[in-house]
Amino acid sequence: MIKRVLLSSFAAIICFTGLYASEKDVLSPDGRVKVVVSDEGGMPSYQVLYDGVVFIKKSPLGLKTNIGDFTSSLTLGSDIAELPIWKNYRLPNIKKSKVDYSAESAVIPFTKEGQKVFDVEFRVSNNDVAFRYTVYPKKDILCCVVQQEATGFVLPEGTTTFLCPQSTPMGGFARTSPSYETPYTVAIRWEKMVGEKDTHFLVYLKILTKVGC
Repeated sequence: MIKRVLLSSFAAIICFTGLYASEKDVLSPDGRVKVVVSDEGGMPSYQVLYDGVVFIKKSPLGLKTNIGDFTSSLTLGSDIAELPIWKNYRLPNIKKSKVDYSAESAVIPFTKEGQKVFDVEFRVSNNDVAFRYTVYPKKDILCCVVQQEATGFVLPEGTTTFLCPQSTPMGGFARTSPSYETPYTVAIRWEKMVGEKDTHFLVYLKILTKVGC
């Protein structure tokens, strides 16, 4: 009877351990922008909130590469490096000559089978969020080829966008594209934009979104 109780308790511990998920919050300097990074279900993800309102819903992170599939069975590491960033500089030939930039940086590691496979570095300022990957070498393979990227962003229903596109090369006036000035679409519904094809533009460089319109 004692053995059965112990075995039942052990099985329950394994079950609850498998359901446990780690999360890391990264806040902007003014505390209004929050990024939540998670490994729930072994799937790396992030979410962005502004003043408590969901701006980007839970969205996937991860890469499939020639050295491994880093999209599932991952664990968020504990050795997270955080650093505040302040930068001040002047450029006389841009629209805003004096730039004051501050952000919170967090380098968040993910592991698989006990080995660190990549870091995601988030930089969260008062009005934007950026992130990038750092992939670690595996044995004697020093060149990593990204075969597929799982990274995505899921916007709330009703989101409107202000899109700045990237044009195809060697086109436009005097074959000067991609040039600095490109047309953009104001306040188009995200649901309408998804699925539409534009023969002039391949990639959208910036997506400024507004929730609740």
